[in-house]
Amino acid sequence: MRKRKEYPATHSMSTAWFGVDEDGNVAILSFDENGPVPSYIPESCAYEVVFDRMVIDDSTFCMKIFNYTDEQVDEMMSKSKLVEELVYPLECHLMIQIDVVKEGVLFNLLERVKCAEYWTEDWGCLSRKKGIYIINMLDIDDDIFMQLVKDKVILKCYEYELHFNSEYNNEEVKFEHTVDNFPFYVYQQPYWTAIPMKRTIVPHFPVKIEQMSFDNQQKALRLPLKFADYSNLQIAEYFSFQCNDDKLKIEGSIYVELPLTNGGDAYMCSSSVPRLQCGKDCKRCVSAEFQYFSSLLSEQIALYPTVLIVKGICDLDLELYSERSIAFQCSVIVPYIQGVGSNDRYLSSDELEEGAIFVDKERWFANCRINFERIVTFFRPRVLLLHTDAEKVLSGFYAINGQEIHICNEVYPCFLLEQLSVYQDTIDALALQSYRGTKVRHIIDKNENCVVEQIDYDE
Repeated sequence: MRKRKEYPATHSMSTAWFGVDEDGNVAILSFDENGPVPSYIPESCAYEVVFDRMVIDDSTFCMKIFNYTDEQVDEMMSKSKLVEELVYPLECHLMIQIDVVKEGVLFNLLERVKCAEYWTEDWGCLSRKKGIYIINMLDIDDDIFMQLVKDKVILKCYEYELHFNSEYNNEEVKFEHTVDNFPFYVYQQPYWTAIPMKRTIVPHFPVKIEQMSFDNQQKALRLPLKFADYSNLQIAEYFSFQCNDDKLKIEGSIYVELPLTNGGDAYMCSSSVPRLQCGKDCKRCVSAEFQYFSSLLSEQIALYPTVLIVKGICDLDLELYSERSIAFQCSVIVPYIQGVGSNDRYLSSDELEEGAIFVDKERWFANCRINFERIVTFFRPRVLLLHTDAEKVLSGFYAINGQEIHICNEVYPCFLLEQLSVYQDTIDALALQSYRGTKVRHIIDKNENCVVEQIDYDE
């Protein structure tokens, strides 16, 4: 196994997300914190992806994320126990089966626990027809639970915790998970990125994309393959990604050496955003003022972005992360103040914000304008989306006429981010046009004769 330098994780915890294959089957893609993680996946554990983030209908207590079939909920409950077999006290999520005639009793309990300060909001109905629900025992006392058992409201239970883990021992990775009776394909990426994702669960009755809520259908990662055919998977072959392994510079872009799905290794591009080359004698690189911005990097969401989102100094954690709009998924996000030096540590957003107070943003943009223009001309986006702060600064350097901006002798459609919902159809149509910028090779064969340069983490 290759030994690699380890850096602070871009994702500071293990995370999971949805993937969908050519047949419409849904998989849970579980990543350890080292990556490679597709760029716009939020930090969330597998349980949160499958059962949390619920929208509960107060009258029906129904979960809105997935519409499970009878076969799928039966599979999830296949290892259930009679309630008298449980070991108390219980501090876990339970999948319960109730007497459907007595569902009103459970609904009354829900109304009571929802008023409590410690309400976790991760209760939900998997099948009202079969009386199968998820409840969190942290929300209720054991005596209340036992009363529901005594009254024969709750008939069966199953401790349903979703955890995925991997351990490296004797030159081999062992994958672990807490469920087998699961209606999703599961792929697990270990911490050691020299090993690709491993398919660890194959469901009997796989969840289909049409069973997902519309919102989750929009968020899911679409893969041009069939999960049934792939026991291994390298997700970085298909998406822009974040990874904490050694970074390499090849042909001006940032690459990481990773294993391929079908064996062997290759260089995979994690970012093609041009970086400004700066000499050692550049005074801006050593100024105290500059240090506030040297750790700010662009975020490439799409492999070949058609949307350029221009943000301010400290607000790259976009509300668009939660919306998952078409424009966002086709974008590259660029702070209009570009860092070109190096920094000996990662600066927190609070520190960056503190530094921003002392900066004349127009003057600072003038210093790094050349880098911004290189990015625009490199990607030649179909549309620019500007934060109001960015629009104010850029208008001092470029002509902005209505919904157009003139940059380097080219005219680009331009909208404020706050206008995204107003001009959604127009912006989406522009975002879905073909990429017309410089195409960087996403995967480069290791045997190819090319110059590979090791670079520092801070670059």
